[in-house]
Amino acid sequence: MPPPDRDFSLRAWFLLAIALTGIALLVYGVSLRNSFVDFDDGVLIFKNPIVQGPTPTNVAKAFTSYDPELYIPLTFVSYQFDYLIAGLHPFLYHAHNLALHIANALLVFWLALLLVRRKDLAILCALLFLVHPLNTEAVAWAAARKDLQSAFFFLFALATYIVFLRSEKRLWHWLSIATFLLALLSKVTVILLPFLLLALDEFEGRPWRWKLVWEKALYFLLSLLFGIIAYGGKTAAIGNATILDYILLGGKSVLFTLEKFLLPMHLSVLYPYTAPITLASPHLLFSLFVMIALLVIVIVSRRWTRAMFLCACIFFLTIAPTFGNVNRGDGFLDFYFAFDRYAYLPMIGLLLLIAFAAKFLLEQRNEWRMFPLSLTIPTMIITTIFGVLAFRQSLVWAKTETLFRNALALYPNSHLAHNNVGNYLRDEGNADGALAEYKASIAIRPTARAWYNVGLIDLDKNLLPAAKKAFAQALALDPHHARAHLNLGTLLSAENNIDEATTHFEAAATSDPTLEAAFFNLGILYAKKGDPQSAITAFQQALILDPHDAEAWGRLAQIQNQIGEKSDAQESARRALAINPKEEHALNVATGEERR
Repeated sequence: MPPPDRDFSLRAWFLLAIALTGIALLVYGVSLRNSFVDFDDGVLIFKNPIVQGPTPTNVAKAFTSYDPELYIPLTFVSYQFDYLIAGLHPFLYHAHNLALHIANALLVFWLALLLVRRKDLAILCALLFLVHPLNTEAVAWAAARKDLQSAFFFLFALATYIVFLRSEKRLWHWLSIATFLLALLSKVTVILLPFLLLALDEFEGRPWRWKLVWEKALYFLLSLLFGIIAYGGKTAAIGNATILDYILLGGKSVLFTLEKFLLPMHLSVLYPYTAPITLASPHLLFSLFVMIALLVIVIVSRRWTRAMFLCACIFFLTIAPTFGNVNRGDGFLDFYFAFDRYAYLPMIGLLLLIAFAAKFLLEQRNEWRMFPLSLTIPTMIITTIFGVLAFRQSLVWAKTETLFRNALALYPNSHLAHNNVGNYLRDEGNADGALAEYKASIAIRPTARAWYNVGLIDLDKNLLPAAKKAFAQALALDPHHARAHLNLGTLLSAENNIDEATTHFEAAATSDPTLEAAFFNLGILYAKKGDPQSAITAFQQALILDPHDAEAWGRLAQIQNQIGEKSDAQESARRALAINPKEEHALNVATGEERR
C-alpha cells in the first residue's frame, strides 16, 4: 500500500482548478444569464442604497446595519464592488457567486486531502460538492452570496488550523483566526467553529486538556461577540417560536438534508410547514427520533473511529445554527423546515464521511490500485446525474416566475409563492393575473403584503375606494406597514382629509425612517396646516434621504422665503434649480415672484 497522499504540486492545483471551472460552467453557466429574483435580491442588492458603490459612507453603513435580520457587512462590501464594476447588471453578481463556489470546491479538496490523505478521494469530495443539486440555490441566487462567502472563509479557517496543528507555525494559527473573523463578517451561521476545532484536536490525536480550550480563546470571543450582534437582528423572530418549535423543525431539517443529499430531487426555494408543530405529529416525532439516534451513534462511535465523529461534528455544528431560521414572513408567522442553501456546509461532513468509508473499504480489500475500476465509473455516473439535475435547477432560478411556479408545483399551499408570482406578473403588466395570484395568497393566509399588493393593483386601475380598503386591510394585519400608510395617506390627502392623511404619513415615517416620500408628503401637509417649522424639518429630512429631489428643495425654498429666511431660501432654490432648472417653486423664489 502506498503512503498517504500529502503533496499536491502547484501545477496539479492549477489543472484541478481548470477542470472544476470547466465543469462548473457546464453545470451552472446558464445561471449567469439569470435575472435578479423577487426574493431578497431587492432588499440586499437592487433596492439597497448601501451596496451602490464602496464609498466611505456606504462601507460605514454596511458595518452598522442589518440586512434587516442578519449582520453581513462583508457581504455588503462584496456587492459594493460588484456595483462599482457592473452597476446593477445581474451577470457579475452571478459570476461572482459561481467563482466563490468553484473556490469553495477547491477548499473542500484541500480539506479532504488534509483529513483523508488521498488525492483521489479528495477529488471525489470536491466533484460531488461542486455539482450537487442542493448547492444550486447558493450558486444561482445572487442574494445567497453571504452563504458562499462565509463558507469560503470558514473552510479556509478549518484548513489553516489543521496546517497549524501539523506544522506548529503560529502564522497559520493567526491566519485561521483572521479568516474566521471574515467568515463571521460574511454570515454568522459559522459561529460554532471553535467547537469543531476541538473535534479536530481529537482527530489529530491531541489529548484533552483545558489548554486546548484556552488556545481557542480568541475564536470563542469572536463567536460570543457575533452571537450578541446576531441576536440583535433576530429579536423580532425569536418571540414567535418556542424552543420545541426549533427542536422539532430542526429534526425535520436534519432528515430533509440527509434525504436530499442522497436523492436531490423535487427541490424548491420554499419548504413551508403549515401543519401544527407538536409532539403529536408522527413525522415530526420520527424526525426527532432519527436526529437523536444519529447523535447517540456519533457519540458512541468515538470509541472506535475519530473520523466518523469529526464528520458528524462538521454536519451538526454547521446545520444547528440554521434551526433558528424556521420562522419568517409577515410577523414571522410562517414556518419553513428547510432551505437548500442551509445544506451547503453540512454536506461537507457527509462527503468526508463517504471518503473515509471508501478509504476504509479500499484498505480492507487492499485495492489501492483498483480505484479506476472501483470508484471512477460510479463517480462519473453520479457526477453526471447530479450535474444534469443541478443544471435543470439552475433553469428554475432564471426569473421570479419560474422560481415560484416551481415552488407552487411542489407546495401549492405556499401563500408567499403566490404573492411573488403576482409581483412578477404585475411588473410584466398583467394586472388581472397578478390580482388572481394575490387573492390566491390571501385565501391561503391573509397577509399585509398580499393586501398591500391588491391595493396597488386597485390604484393602477383607478379603483380608489377599493384601494383604500385594501391598504386598510394591510394595516389591520400589520400596523407598521410603512408603504400601506404612505399610500393610504396619499389617497386621503387627495380627498383633502388633511388630519387623517398626516397621521398616516407620520406612521409611515416612524415605521420606516428611510422612506423619503413619507417626509416629503409630511412637509406638504404641515405647510398646508400652517406649521412652517415642522414643514421645514420634514423637507430637510427628506433631502437627507434623497438630496437630488428638486421639488423638495423647491418647496423648502418656498417655505423658507415665506417666513423671512431669505438667504436660506435662495440657497435651497439654487440647489433645486441645479437639479431641475424648471422647478417652479424654486423659480418663483429665485425670481422674487413668490406670493406671500
